[in-house]
Amino acid sequence: MAAPGPASTPATALSCSHAYSNKSSGTARLIGNNVNVRTGPHTTCASTGQLNYDDGVYLHCWATGTSVYGDSVWWHIRVNGTSWNGWIARYYLDATDWPTSSNKC
Repeated sequence: MAAPGPASTPATALSCSHAYSNKSSGTARLIGNNVNVRTGPHTTCASTGQLNYDDGVYLHCWATGTSVYGDSVWWHIRVNGTSWNGWIARYYLDATDWPTSSNKC
């Protein structure tokens, strides 16, 4: 009788509770309509609402998440003039700051 093979590793669930801090002084404008603001840097994370073209946001820090059209960078943002914050895929942002090691979450 053959020895059993290694146990399969279950797929790791994508976390929607990702740490963030304010490491960037950058801003950005949305370049899409009905863009979801999510609870984490993944398309499977819940949406807390949507933003539209030219809405402004402050950039806090970035993390790697689900790829959106080939780009896996997500920014944690705060919507200008509000306390509403969350995650938006970089693909939808025209940003004044670029992801660097110093502004990574």
